[in-house]
Amino acid sequence: MLLKRLLAYALYAALAATLVYAFFAGIGQTGRITARACEALQPERAHRAARDFTLPALDGRKQNLRQRRGKVVLLHFWATWCPPCIEELPSLYRLQRALAGDRFELVTVSADDSAATVQQFFSRHKLPALPVLMDPAQQVPHGYGTDKYPESYLIDAQGVIRYRFVNQRDWGSPEALSCIRSLVD
Repeated sequence: MLLKRLLAYALYAALAATLVYAFFAGIGQTGRITARACEALQPERAHRAARDFTLPALDGRKQNLRQRRGKVVLLHFWATWCPPCIEELPSLYRLQRALAGDRFELVTVSADDSAATVQQFFSRHKLPALPVLMDPAQQVPHGYGTDKYPESYLIDAQGVIRYRFVNQRDWGSPEALSCIRSLVD
């Protein structure tokens, strides 16, 4: 009788341990799924707080990164004089259309000399304007460690940089959308 009880307790303990392991493995799996979703884009992993900044938009109104807390943000540094940046623009439009909503925001920071230069660029190429903030002194990109354009940072809803992307990407690709959605969902 005692042996039967001990075996029953051992069986219950093993079952409980298995359930606890499965639960915690599932929680850990979520992080691996996010990382796996982004691997195709070959990012550099980062895990640091995104530096807040305030810059003027094309219309001159000041905006900051902090006001976007609670959203996943793709912070993208570029310039109109940068050929890879120009090649990348169509994919940024596709990304913005695909993920339009309350939980994602694209923020681009131009290193051009003036808002007029960027507006003329969009007009000349018959492109709708992206959400552009102006930083001709390039202080914000340098503060992030950017020295080449284009460069992007994927920031989670808590304001933590999860990934850094050096050089251009196809932001409208299924891989890019999957990567960003893994943080939004």
